[in-house]
Amino acid sequence: RLLDYRPYRKSVYAWQRALPAGVELEKFQTQAAANLDLGLEGAQNVVYFTHDYFANTSDKNSFIQTTSKLAKKHGVKNFVAVCPIEHELYWTEDNHTPIEKRDEAQQHALQANGNLTILNTNLVFGKDSYLLHYMTQCVAGGKIPKSIGGSKGFQYKPIACDDLTTAVETAFKTAEAKGKRFSVNGTQNATLNDLLGMTQKLVGNDNTKLAGSLLGLGLSDYV
Repeated sequence: RLLDYRPYRKSVYAWQRALPAGVELEKFQTQAAANLDLGLEGAQNVVYFTHDYFANTSDKNSFIQTTSKLAKKHGVKNFVAVCPIEHELYWTEDNHTPIEKRDEAQQHALQANGNLTILNTNLVFGKDSYLLHYMTQCVAGGKIPKSIGGSKGFQYKPIACDDLTTAVETAFKTAEAKGKRFSVNGTQNATLNDLLGMTQKLVGNDNTKLAGSLLGLGLSDYV
């Protein structure tokens, strides 16, 4: 089952075509709590992904709490939430204390459901990443969003999408992970401006050359 605000957009159909043969997908449009309630009924295993960067609003904080309570109501056995750490990429009325507001909401979600595991992931790179691909498009178009170009220098620790997948699988299999939060990070530090500078030097080049530019971050094994 796919429970999503917009389950009929183009990217969803592209993902659907890549599913293994024989897998059938049932879609639920979850713009209302009643639809979310219906979509979770009978589910045993749930992976929760919040929407990614540049669209952050306070609804993330309410949505994870609502989903946690409904998963508890329906007896979901394994519930893993993957939440991106956006730091300076936040856009919300809670912009002065975004991390504090997020932590508060996540603690409420954990208290509501002992089967919930939260993975707060860092910037993700690789074939299924978003931000680095988006950054490349912005550079190619000559328009850098203020949220990137005006970076305050926060140190991110990018992680490969394959490693994030492993973390999700491990959380599902590990009973001790239930009811806890984890940080899922890479090992090397980089600011958004570091990544932006690499992209600006290589815009227009192919992906192989872009991968080479990331050697200094220790990411070349995954790109």
